[in-house]
Amino acid sequence: MKSIVSCPNDFIDSVLYVDFGDRIKAAIRTSVKCYAFADLSGVRFCEEGNLAEPFHFKDHIFFFPKETLMRTRDFTVTFRFRAENEVFQKSGDVIFRDFSFDPDALSSYEEEFAKMDRGLVCKKRETGVVAKGAEYAIEHYETRAGEPVVVHAFLYDSKTFTMLCGTPQGTFDYRGQKETVMDTVNFEVSRGRDILAAFNADFFDMFGDCAPSGLCVKDGVVVANPQSDRYFFGVKKDGEHIIDTLAGKPRLLQELDQVVCGLNLLLEDGKVCDVAVGELFGMRTHPRTVVGLTEDARVIILVIDGRRPWHSNGATLRECAMLLKEHGAVRGVNLDGGGSSTFIIKKEDGTREMLNHPADLHRPFDDLVRDVFNSILIVKK
Repeated sequence: MKSIVSCPNDFIDSVLYVDFGDRIKAAIRTSVKCYAFADLSGVRFCEEGNLAEPFHFKDHIFFFPKETLMRTRDFTVTFRFRAENEVFQKSGDVIFRDFSFDPDALSSYEEEFAKMDRGLVCKKRETGVVAKGAEYAIEHYETRAGEPVVVHAFLYDSKTFTMLCGTPQGTFDYRGQKETVMDTVNFEVSRGRDILAAFNADFFDMFGDCAPSGLCVKDGVVVANPQSDRYFFGVKKDGEHIIDTLAGKPRLLQELDQVVCGLNLLLEDGKVCDVAVGELFGMRTHPRTVVGLTEDARVIILVIDGRRPWHSNGATLRECAMLLKEHGAVRGVNLDGGGSSTFIIKKEDGTREMLNHPADLHRPFDDLVRDVFNSILIVKK
């Protein structure tokens, strides 16, 4: 039986409405973690997200039909127990909260989009070669305000090199399995594979069974989520590298050899696409890992350090899209980031080194090497 909890005055941190043409995005932030759904004119709307990693239990995103919201104005959101905290004490606790939409509070897409660009300018670039056709760079950017942003870039020719989906000790079973990307690299090297570079990959359930959030395919075997409609980075059985989705094309699954999944399609035909405008996930400057494809069959993998203001301040999703474009990509996808972001290359002496500096949100001074489920491994064809 539901227990109705009175709504504290500070429960709602902020509400933002963004004009998306025929839809309005309502971004509601709460002070504690919870689930939510909304009711508008007798129609129920589920929140976007919070069903699979990345979980943002304080951020609740709804897309309402613009015509209906402008006409009706009033809607109700039900917030439900997610975990015990100072507001929700037990399972079944709910809060009903009425909202009244004010058209004057509606932000334009362009206005919120502009807030995601801090004017990054590259000040210094150090380069290195892993093998002919595979090179890396460490790039030092500054924002308009003089904040440092460090970008690690890896570029390879997909005609010569390919990617493998790495998993802990080569497993095909994700349940409870995770390890650092370097551990995965060392395991594959022990099996005789020459790993030239390695990176983290999919969002995964950090606090549950370690399940990847989207489609995962390893050596032609579907490891997880064959019904996922998220955008992924992968290699087909004919060797072609793609960024795609199974949505509307289920037969594509049979053509895939290696796949790791992402969330936001950042670039499409060279144009900035889904960068989570109006959402803290997209607007905050987090560490990021993103992948892009060029028209001439090259692959670009960027890992951007963050959460260490004296070293690097991370990037918004719009900045990630712009950085991919700057490196020649016409299509790009966002992978897991934050403390998971990892950038490893093989050095001239044959050893492998992690060049980036992962940092957790609440531990910016600690050298963090996070266990993850799957990874991207680059090898020669």
